[in-house]
Amino acid sequence: MGVAGYLLKSTSMEGIREGISEVIQGGASIDPEVAIYLLKQIREPDSKIIEEPERQLSKRELEVLDCISKGLARKEIGRKLGISENTVVSHIRHIYDKLNVPNAPSAISSAYEAGILPIKEED
Repeated sequence: MGVAGYLLKSTSMEGIREGISEVIQGGASIDPEVAIYLLKQIREPDSKIIEEPERQLSKRELEVLDCISKGLARKEIGRKLGISENTVVSHIRHIYDKLNVPNAPSAISSAYEAGILPIKEED
């Protein structure tokens, strides 16, 4: 069915109602914070993620990022990878820091843009 909008977890109930109403009427609903980020990316796209070793994602961080891109919640990521939810949170923080992004949608966008995602399966 596709995506018709994106709201943050912090969106108020009224904002959620307005977003649903907008989509029902055939429109699209997107959080202003996400819209600002997307517009910034259109105006000033990142050239590439920095190639400095301290900015490169570890194998585990790549696994966590791949899970995020597939829509898994922190608890689900922990179960899938056999790590605690706190460890998942720590990996996510490192991913955001290394990619210099504020949230999951921007991390996924940056990773696709840099060719990090999708992760290719090894034979």
